[in-house]
Amino acid sequence: MDKFMNNSWFMKIIALLLALMLYMSVNFDTQTAKSNSSSLTNVRFETETLTDVPVSVLYDNQNTIVTGVPESVTLTLEGPKSALTQTKLQNEFEVYADLTNYDLGSHEVKLKHRNISDKVDVKIEPKTVTATIEEKVSKNFEVEANFDSNKMRDGYLAEQAIVKPNNVKISGSKDQIDRIAYVKAIVEVDDVYETIEKEANVIALDRNLNKLNVDIDPSVVDVTIPVVSPSKKVPFKIVRDGSLPKGLSIKSIDVVPNDVTVFGPGDVLDQIEFIDDVKLDLSKIKDSTQLQVDVPVPEGAKRVYPEKVTVNVEVDKESKKTFEKLSLSTVGQSESLIYEFVNPSNGKVDIDVFGSEEVINNLKPQDFQLYVNVSTFSSGEHDVNIEVNGPQNVTWSLSTKKAKINIRDEQTPNNEDNREENDVGQDTSEKNQNKDENKEQTTTKPDNDDNSKNEDNLEDDEKIPESDPQVGN
Repeated sequence: MDKFMNNSWFMKIIALLLALMLYMSVNFDTQTAKSNSSSLTNVRFETETLTDVPVSVLYDNQNTIVTGVPESVTLTLEGPKSALTQTKLQNEFEVYADLTNYDLGSHEVKLKHRNISDKVDVKIEPKTVTATIEEKVSKNFEVEANFDSNKMRDGYLAEQAIVKPNNVKISGSKDQIDRIAYVKAIVEVDDVYETIEKEANVIALDRNLNKLNVDIDPSVVDVTIPVVSPSKKVPFKIVRDGSLPKGLSIKSIDVVPNDVTVFGPGDVLDQIEFIDDVKLDLSKIKDSTQLQVDVPVPEGAKRVYPEKVTVNVEVDKESKKTFEKLSLSTVGQSESLIYEFVNPSNGKVDIDVFGSEEVINNLKPQDFQLYVNVSTFSSGEHDVNIEVNGPQNVTWSLSTKKAKINIRDEQTPNNEDNREENDVGQDTSEKNQNKDENKEQTTTKPDNDDNSKNEDNLEDDEKIPESDPQVGN
């Protein structure tokens, strides 16, 4: 080795290699620095402003309450675009006020942030807040539902709202608790026509209806607002549809309940006196049975309760009974007109009644009302339908379905009356003339022949001609 070291050429070669290595080392560092400088020059910095960023408060929430800390602040972020984008996408950053080591009272506290990249410069507005730490006070309050009753649909009313639970625990400073005047569950409604069931947020208000920043447990309650429309109880009429199998007749029909409640606007209810279209389909009845029958909702009404009624039908073997010569009457007649039956001339018809033996055996002629409605007829002869009002659970058949009736003015006699009145007038005139002649011929006392003639004349004057039967004068 000493031999190489003493060789001048060896040492020159070593020196050249060391010089080359030093040159390369210096040149590489320079290039790296230039590259790094160029990279930093090409990085794009941006500024992003975030508003309404919530503020968390770290404190002893079991025993104390903190006021004075804003609910949100504004953040200004500045840094590389990639770092800003990552911060926003992850959305894990937080702004907070740490009061864990503070005593009761008011304190100036600097807001802090976390979970934001070190490459990003953060500015919080405001930077500091004045926080007041007070002893925590809790109290139970009753909750009332709050809604706009004017938002009910016309004709509907809201009944007392039901809140569950109806008591909440409110915690805050003593001053805040003392200021609570109302605790409301806010329910948004619009065009309401049926019962509402909603979850509602609970808020505490002072006497001036300012919202108080207190803790409410639970903060959400269930609210039920029964909504009803005006109602009216009305009876209903069973309308029999179809017919029973041949040889059967209804013995009795019992309906439960006897009336229903109709709901709807008041002006509609005023027009409803009863429901007349509750249909009972007789064709489905083969034996005594119990049926559920739908109750229709009257036009303009909203609903009926119950929606169905129970009909108990008892059937029996059909029997027949005949009532003869039942009198017809007239309804709807005018006082200025005279009504006379032409056919049947006596104003009487026969009626065959069909029903169960037990039912028809208890019937009497007085149970049936036979009449014709003449309210729409003027003077002259008319064929009018004979109508019958009779008991339930029977059917009937008339000996004639129509009656011919003559209608005339009260001042206009019929032809027979004219003839008879003319005859009576002529006889009376002649007899009066005979009386006058007799008076002239009589001196002191009339003879027996004259007396008998006068008696005969008087008897003739007292006779009144019979006319056709009249009804409803």
